[in-house]
Amino acid sequence: MPQKLTLYLKSETIRKAKTIAARNKSSVSGMVERFIDSISTKDNSGKLELTPMVKRMAGALKHIKNPDQEKYDYLMEKYS
Repeated sequence: MPQKLTLYLKSETIRKAKTIAARNKSSVSGMVERFIDSISTKDNSGKLELTPMVKRMAGALKHIKNPDQEKYDYLMEKYS
């Protein structure tokens, strides 16, 4: 059964969403629902499983170092 969800978005974002929905003969609610469904699935145990697209996107940041770790390493070296 559908439930109500309130979102707070910029006016420009709302205008864009309504325009896209109208162009596709859909509703903003339908677009949001399809988007959420497209980026997530559940496996048999009920755990959230990421789609292949989201997994690829998450892997794109693996090469970036954690700035907090770099700062920690620097301070440890400086004050050790």
